[in-house]
Amino acid sequence: MHSRVVDPQDINSDKSTFFDRKNYDVLFFGTSHVGRTIIPPQLYRDYGITSYNLGTNGQELYLTYYILRDAVRYHKPRLAVLDVYSCRLDYPDREEEIERAEFHNIFDNFPLSRNKARAANVLCGSSGGQSELLFPYSVYHN
Repeated sequence: MHSRVVDPQDINSDKSTFFDRKNYDVLFFGTSHVGRTIIPPQLYRDYGITSYNLGTNGQELYLTYYILRDAVRYHKPRLAVLDVYSCRLDYPDREEEIERAEFHNIFDNFPLSRNKARAANVLCGSSGGQSELLFPYSVYHN
C-alpha cells in the first residue's frame, strides 16, 4: 500500500480502483492541488474517513462537472469536495492534445455512458474526435 501513496503517477493516473469499494464518505475533485495533496489512505488511517481522490492535473471545472456526474452513479458520498482553482485559470493557448490527454487520464477508467459522451462532445465541439475519447483502444494500440 505504501507504494501507492508515494508514486505520483499511480495516484494521478490509475483511477480504476474507484470501483473496488461499495461507497466512500468523501470524493475529491479538481486540479493537481487536490490530485497531489489529498491522500485517501492517510485520511482513513488518521480519521477513519473513506475517500477517493479523482483530482487530475489541470482538471477544468467543466470536466469536474462530468466526472462528478459519473462518480455519483457508482457511489453516494456524504461529501464531495470540489477544488475550483481552475475557475481562476485562463487557458487561451491550451493545446487540444493536452485537453484530450487529461480527458483520457480520468475518463478512460469509467465505462461508456451518455455522460461520458456529453463530456467528449463539450471537449471536441465541432472539431470531431469524440470516438477516440470514447473508444480509446486506438490511442494505446496501433
